[in-house]
Amino acid sequence: MRLAKSVLMISLFVLAPAAAMAADAPLFQFEQQARLHCPGDAVVWVNPATRAYDFQGERWYGRTRHGAFACRRESDQAGYRPSHQPARERAPVKRAALPGAGSEAAQ
Repeated sequence: MRLAKSVLMISLFVLAPAAAMAADAPLFQFEQQARLHCPGDAVVWVNPATRAYDFQGERWYGRTRHGAFACRRESDQAGYRPSHQPARERAPVKRAALPGAGSEAAQ
């Protein structure tokens, strides 16, 4: 019985710091708020539903319904992971040919 109590007490002291480290990262509605909170760190867009984050320039950065801005280091400590879905390069926009604007219109 005494051994069980001591094991319980030791496990509480060992697991308590791990639980404190797993606390969620501070989330911000606006990117500027996150930049002011962590000036030396990258700002990421976290999605709490998937526990993933996106970097600026990636497809879902700032675009998911329930996401928020956060510091990368704090997001990593809270258990978020990079999404690894880089934004696709967009093809340049081509001008549409207007009817009658071709060589016939110049005459």
